[in-house]
Amino acid sequence: MAFYSINKRLRGDRTVYSTSVKQKNKGKIVFSKSKTFTSRTAALKWARAIISQLEADETNMIAGYREVTFCELVREYEKYKARSNKPLCVF
Repeated sequence: MAFYSINKRLRGDRTVYSTSVKQKNKGKIVFSKSKTFTSRTAALKWARAIISQLEADETNMIAGYREVTFCELVREYEKYKARSNKPLCVF
């Protein structure tokens, strides 16, 4: 279940709206994202858009996650280390 909260805050002489969207699965938070806006309508629009994407099961796209096997993960790490000048570990 996804839900949002909007908190009104005073930052200096301006009012800002801190918005957070969270999704729980079996009592644990599986997705969390927050953003600050200068208008309540913009905050509400953003929160509703994120929730609609979550409900459409596009969580992986939003969070930037994708499914990989362990073998693919190791290969990507090896490619990353091949481009890097840093050693794998220091003894």
